[in-house]
Amino acid sequence: MAIENLSDEQVRTWTREQKDRWWLENVYRGNMPQLTLRAALTGFVLGGVLSATNLYIGAKTGWTLGVGVTSVILSFVMFRAMSRMNLSKDMTILENNAVQSIATAAGYMTGPLISALMAYMFITNTPMQWHQMLLWNILASILGVLVAFPMTP
Repeated sequence: MAIENLSDEQVRTWTREQKDRWWLENVYRGNMPQLTLRAALTGFVLGGVLSATNLYIGAKTGWTLGVGVTSVILSFVMFRAMSRMNLSKDMTILENNAVQSIATAAGYMTGPLISALMAYMFITNTPMQWHQMLLWNILASILGVLVAFPMTP
């Protein structure tokens, strides 16, 4: 099902209030489940597994992988298969989006472990303790949120 779009003429001539009203009536899906327990757990599990694979690949090649597309495809396939076996119902598109967001957040936590921390350990020629890595990841996450927050519209 395609999402309806405004025409170029409507985009140019309508006021912000008219565009907001049109979006609310034609696009918004307020009654559709989004951040559910199963979406959160699925995102958590997929994020953990994909983070581990990302760490392995990063340690072998020095590259990190984006896990967003992989996580959304895996969650869609898992719940579609379970719905065909009558074990669960299909995930909504918004639940699948929540899974992707959670798994992607977990997957990108491996970036500092592979890039900055590996460079630090390579230069100092000493392994870093786990609590120092944890502190680094927490501080890098807080800094990322603080930098990204003012950029949101």
